Amino acid sequence: MKASLAAGAWLSAPAFLRAGEGKSIKDNLGIQIFTVRELMQKDPLGTLTALSRIGYREIELVAFGGSIFLKDPLYGYKAPEFRKILDDLGMRVPSTQFSSRAENLSEIADAAQEVGVEYMVMGMAADFLHVGPDGPSVSGPTSLDQVKRIADRLNEVGRIFKSSGAIFAYHNHHMEFDKVEGQVAYDVMLANTDPDLVKLEMDIGWSNVAGVTGWEYLDRFPERYMACHLKDFDGSLPKAEVSARSPIPEMIQLVAPGKGKIDFVPVLAAMDRNGIKHGYIEIDLPDDALAAAQAGYEYLRSL
Repeated sequence: MKASLAAGAWLSAPAFLRAGEGKSIKDNLGIQIFTVRELMQKDPLGTLTALSRIGYREIELVAFGGSIFLKDPLYGYKAPEFRKILDDLGMRVPSTQFSSRAENLSEIADAAQEVGVEYMVMGMAADFLHVGPDGPSVSGPTSLDQVKRIADRLNEVGRIFKSSGAIFAYHNHHMEFDKVEGQVAYDVMLANTDPDLVKLEMDIGWSNVAGVTGWEYLDRFPERYMACHLKDFDGSLPKAEVSARSPIPEMIQLVAPGKGKIDFVPVLAAMDRNGIKHGYIEIDLPDDALAAAQAGYEYLRSL
């Protein structure tokens, strides 16, 4: 097992920080590990310990089945080792994102379940993500037929994961809210996916990039959402140039909760009202990942 260079002794979380307790989402805030991906590659144990000290109970992993950003979803650890670290820190990993281009879905589900994952989340439909010689780029939906084909694929993936004992969910960006032939693509996707096979993860930040509050969908489609990504949005910030690190220009405008323009009071209320148990803070391109993770956590806890 890798040794931590920065953590010192492991932190054993007190009872009130143990996962699964608390009546409000504010009492069970998690973090999408993509936020601290660069730190995790250098010192996973130290980074997880730092997140635990901030107060995080849950993490959402990324990169099962491959990623343009990360090579190893467990950062060099074997699944039992990684799970032991989380157990000792009073943390758990209810969900992970996986590559929409992955083919061995049953094997991916088995590997993820070894660390306690229940939900397998597709971060972006393959139709929207293009990886070329100059790096990744994204595009929006082009037709209703395309959107319906994506929905069919999501149903198929949901069936595969269900047979493996996992629950499948789809995570939105901004392009799903584009109108295609007079209809909102996201609404078409929801109408053409089986609620028993395809759950949803609402990214509040990306929905706001599209001009949609996001939380209203939690009320419109109760029972479908398993989690939210809690990131803020400040459209007044300059967009980033497209690059391998920032394939979507608006990524730089997505900031820690409390640093942008989103009102999170109705967001958290909608999550509690609809029994959504997992809320992951995520900052795509933070200057100081741990500082951003702490600022977002403290802000949401203060509401």
